[in-house]
Amino acid sequence: MNQEKDHLPVTGYGPYFILAMGAVTVLCVVFIHTGIAAPLGSNCILYHVFGIPVILVGIVIYLMAAFQSRIVKRIRAGELVTTGIYGYVRNPIYCGILYVFFGVLLLQQNAIAFIAFGIYWVSLTVFLKKTEEQWLQKRYGKEFEDYMRRVNRFIVWPGKKSR
Repeated sequence: MNQEKDHLPVTGYGPYFILAMGAVTVLCVVFIHTGIAAPLGSNCILYHVFGIPVILVGIVIYLMAAFQSRIVKRIRAGELVTTGIYGYVRNPIYCGILYVFFGVLLLQQNAIAFIAFGIYWVSLTVFLKKTEEQWLQKRYGKEFEDYMRRVNRFIVWPGKKSR
């Protein structure tokens, strides 16, 4: 049996996409610290008040998705995971990483944070729609469609109960 048809690949294009987002985040930080992109204001505490919790929430979401849910084992078993953190956000691994990168950029006190976050959000959405979501739609059909209606892609929110 072809394993790729039985379950999503445990690693696919996602890690490359995340590496690209990480590289852009690092470049933004370098640009800000070298003066290529000027800070928005003089050490505004609000960026830290929001940035640090966003990073911490991202780390918790990522860890819950990667370890508490035993996602690799469940993917290999061909299971559509909709419980635990996956009951609150459809793509918690990407979501957690997205939040961490955004939090890091917020700490830089620069408008680049909001621009990069918007680019990350849109590009991740397109990436997931063109890859994982298409595969899951074909594999699980109505079950996945119902899950998509109940649970948001990146915003952590209690999913609506199925009827």
